[in-house]
Amino acid sequence: MRVISDFTDNQLELIVQNTGRLNGAAEDMIDGFGINSTRNRLKILFGTKASFEIRDIEGNDMVEAIVKIPLKEMN
Repeated sequence: MRVISDFTDNQLELIVQNTGRLNGAAEDMIDGFGINSTRNRLKILFGTKASFEIRDIEGNDMVEAIVKIPLKEMN
């Protein structure tokens, strides 16, 4: 497992990579409970400013999940 954290375009980007393959196409997983719950929670908290994506990494036996969350400005 590999976890990557980065700041890009005023967003926190968290990437989790793990060995394996998705069972079916990522488009078919939209209705999965865990994935759907994650997307709904991000929408409740951040509106359209956050995102969640999961995909196979081409050429590797790896799956990658990416969460992008907007950074709040500190006063």
